[in-house]
Amino acid sequence: MQKEILNKQVSELTEEELSALLQERQKKARQEKAKKEKEYQLKKNQLVRELLHKAQGIQEILVEFKKQGYDQLKEHYELMKQMGEVASNNKGNFHLKSDDGQFKVEFSNHVNKEFDERAEIAAEHLNEFLESFMKKQNMASYKYIKGLSEKKNDKFDIGLVGRLFKMENEFDNPSWKKAIELFKASYTEVDTTQYIRFFIRNEQNGQYENVNLNFASV
Repeated sequence: MQKEILNKQVSELTEEELSALLQERQKKARQEKAKKEKEYQLKKNQLVRELLHKAQGIQEILVEFKKQGYDQLKEHYELMKQMGEVASNNKGNFHLKSDDGQFKVEFSNHVNKEFDERAEIAAEHLNEFLESFMKKQNMASYKYIKGLSEKKNDKFDIGLVGRLFKMENEFDNPSWKKAIELFKASYTEVDTTQYIRFFIRNEQNGQYENVNLNFASV
């Protein structure tokens, strides 16, 4: 029936034949679309799986390399101390260069500090000082000091509170002295983050360029 329809001129087709031809074309179009969609989904899944397997493999290599790097550099640091190449006040930060200066490795310790619960009491003493003394004496200083003790993201800002430390001897008020004392005591070490960075010297400009491995996130 379909062949017979195709062998006729369009003008010779009846409404039933035209309808049948249209339905057939729509069916083929749907089948072709479904075929392409299936092929697309297969390629997409293959691509995602292939890339993820490679990414996992690279991550595993990076994790192992990071562990080896830390272990070897810590071991070398002990050797540096034995050789007298470490200053007495060194906090474990050092760098190594190849003989030709082409390669450099840096190892550093970053001490993370935060204010503990004593800072809340310090803030109470500071507020007492501000309200009972400074507000009456100097409104500009009152607003300035109050701003330094305000929290950011529910935490005291060491950069701002540090400005209060520099003003420690400007006032002889007991509440002020106690506030500064407690702020200083509450700023304590939370943990230490260690970093390794790798550099290669650019032969054209002589500057060291970072080999970015983003160790911090693995």
